[in-house]
Amino acid sequence: MNDIVKQARLRDISIKIIQYSSAKSEIESIKRDCAKEHENWKTDFNRLANSRELSEVKRKNVFEGNMADILHREVGDAISQIKKGVAGAETLESVLGIQIKKLEGKIQDLKAEKQRLEQSSV
Repeated sequence: MNDIVKQARLRDISIKIIQYSSAKSEIESIKRDCAKEHENWKTDFNRLANSRELSEVKRKNVFEGNMADILHREVGDAISQIKKGVAGAETLESVLGIQIKKLEGKIQDLKAEKQRLEQSSV
């Protein structure tokens, strides 16, 4: 491989390493944000799920009859939605982790290729 082609390839590899590293950093940041929200949702869910007032919607002289039934249904729906949100966040975190590992692998491959090219003229 002539020197001009080799230098061009080394430049291309360096640019790709920077691009993949930047993408990896962005995904890591998104994953951290997702993890924070996931924890917030779990905290909210635990607070709702453990609330005595919410578990006893039908209360004499407070919520009775039709209103109590509506509130009971609404609370159940809210808890169900939070559970789905928590599960979705867990899935998203997992997928982001897989993507980060793939980017790390690609970066390592590029660094190894760059090192081989640099050593080929020595």
